[in-house]
Amino acid sequence: MGRLNIPVVWTLHDGWPITGRCAYWFDCGQWKTECKKCPDLSRYPKTFIDSSSFMWKKKKEYFNSGWNPIIICPSQWLTDRVKESYLSKHRVKVIPNAIDIEIFKPKDKNFIRKKYGVSIKKGLFYL
Repeated sequence: MGRLNIPVVWTLHDGWPITGRCAYWFDCGQWKTECKKCPDLSRYPKTFIDSSSFMWKKKKEYFNSGWNPIIICPSQWLTDRVKESYLSKHRVKVIPNAIDIEIFKPKDKNFIRKKYGVSIKKGLFYL
């Protein structure tokens, strides 16, 4: 509950809220303690100015002051990362993204290949 005294549910779709600047980090674990001297400035969002330490501190301060959201993540992987971050004091739950299993389901590969004129030769696809 925050200043409005209402429950807040916050859905995360990437790691941006727990890092200084990255939506996803590669071989960097600085977000766990404090982002600084970012090794991924050339990655999305590409920049030449390293503000990762400033942003990490501001996010930590802002996201941990005066509210207590329930954090929802679409995967166990992201949930585990949030629990390793400065957001670990908040409740974190996994709710996978829903899919329509009538549309996204296994289909007959031969039917699809025939329908779209695709054949397999030597492991490669040819039209």
